[in-house]
Amino acid sequence: MGHTFRVEATRRHGGRAGLLDCRVGWAHPRPGVYDTRRRHSQEEPGTPRCRRASPEAHLGQQSVKPSGTASARRMPTTLGVHCMEAVAQPPTTFRLTPRPYQYEAVAALLAATARGVQRPLLVLPTGTGKTIVFALLVQRRRGRSLILAHRDELIQQAVDKLRLVDPTLPLGVVQAARDEHTAPTVVASVQTLSRRTRLTRLVPDFQTIVIDEAHHAPAPTYRRILEYCQAWHPDGPLVVGVTATPERGDHHSLRQVFDGIVYQKTLLEMMQAGYLVDLRALQVLLQADFDALRTQQGDFVEAELESLLLAANAPAQVLAAFQAHAADRKALLFTPTVALAYATTGGSPPHATSYWR
Repeated sequence: MGHTFRVEATRRHGGRAGLLDCRVGWAHPRPGVYDTRRRHSQEEPGTPRCRRASPEAHLGQQSVKPSGTASARRMPTTLGVHCMEAVAQPPTTFRLTPRPYQYEAVAALLAATARGVQRPLLVLPTGTGKTIVFALLVQRRRGRSLILAHRDELIQQAVDKLRLVDPTLPLGVVQAARDEHTAPTVVASVQTLSRRTRLTRLVPDFQTIVIDEAHHAPAPTYRRILEYCQAWHPDGPLVVGVTATPERGDHHSLRQVFDGIVYQKTLLEMMQAGYLVDLRALQVLLQADFDALRTQQGDFVEAELESLLLAANAPAQVLAAFQAHAADRKALLFTPTVALAYATTGGSPPHATSYWR
């Protein structure tokens, strides 16, 4: 069983800008009937926690069962002639075994496209393989593809997963000095591609655009790229957003970019299905006023957040909580800046590992 510690300060003004939920998914067993003590790796065949089926089976379905209050209605998902022109034949071999919900997510995205949804959003928790999902989608779609990410590690992760799904897929990277913008599939840094001098070199003839960490999409840098690629044009590309957090703390709605959520699984569902380890959460209270912080592109300004947490003595309090509740366990610590990571792990036990994001 995993443990997580949450450092929290109450905000004086609540409410978040959400996104209209119009998700469509395949029928699943009811949550709560799974053994939460089991955890399945990406490759483990095991007893499925969702119905396991091939991509051919999912793409051949004639109807789906919408989740939520509209579950009594059934919606056709037959892929019409126009849509099929943009969908490649499903592969017959994989270098990994995709999970059932990853197949389902791809099928839901294709079904939404057939219904005329041009900018769908996919929501899956961290650790459930969102990159695999959009790699499978890119493999099935004909024409050029553009994958947008805002961090170096996400760019490399996208490249690695695309190659894992299809080693023959021609890839190019646009990042800093690299400018492989003519490749059939381009993985690009938003910071690099959004520059006018780099963007104008790009031929905007993409059939598919994927936005990793799509909660950042309303930012001007993303919108500049999307507008250049004619994302809001009736004959524009399919724009797929993938994220674990469809709500933004700065109250800017994702509706200005995306049409709606077409497939979603919650953290609890993934734990009940055995794909994520179960959690026991302990809350560590911290005296800090987060309302005083400014936001930038949906996130707190890192320098201000770092100063606030250091002033509140957060590293020492987090370390004390770890030693009090989980001193005999390995620790995974997430901090907003490198300085906070070092400040917290400076007195940590040797087996503690820190990552920053």
